[in-house]
Amino acid sequence: MSGGGGQSMPLHRQKAARKWLAATPAERCTVSRRQADDYRDAALELLAERVMALEEQVQALRARVGRREERRRKAPAAEEKAAGAADGMRDVMAQAEKERCRRMGVPPVARVLQTVARETGVSVEEMRGARRTRHLVQARQVAAWLLARTRPELSLPQIGRLLGGRDHTTIIHAIRTVEGSERLLALARDIARRQRWRLSEAAETAEERMA
Repeated sequence: MSGGGGQSMPLHRQKAARKWLAATPAERCTVSRRQADDYRDAALELLAERVMALEEQVQALRARVGRREERRRKAPAAEEKAAGAADGMRDVMAQAEKERCRRMGVPPVARVLQTVARETGVSVEEMRGARRTRHLVQARQVAAWLLARTRPELSLPQIGRLLGGRDHTTIIHAIRTVEGSERLLALARDIARRQRWRLSEAAETAEERMA
């Protein structure tokens, strides 16, 4: 076995060392003192070489662990920096959305979703989630209807993505369900009235909103 940077002992010495290490006490007594000394020296040399190799492996392992720990210590700072940059970008985008909505005279999407969530007693995350309890489904339907009527520039696929990546056919069904329910339609209109949101006239056909 090589000691890494050092030179390995000759092959015949390795064989002699292994033979001596594997020999029983009785077998060792059959050789001459000179041969025994030579075998012992070879065995000690081989063991020393193996110990050196193991020490080098341990040092290399410690170095790898040290580098890993260093990366681990730096990771939170890097993640915090990235999270801060992402938060900053979201703030910029949210501010730009608010300014755009102000110029257009329409409510921001986040405000529509947050208002519906508050009025229906659910969270925005739940409305965007996969659960399909009746109350959650109706909250999503009201949100879809309000987005379609207060943000007419949004297509049905866009509204679907805003509500958790739902298909445009789900949004069509949601709008038709609200239009066909006196209770849900009254709730949606009451929210818009209290928030002073302008409602567009009857939404375009599904085909026209698909673009």
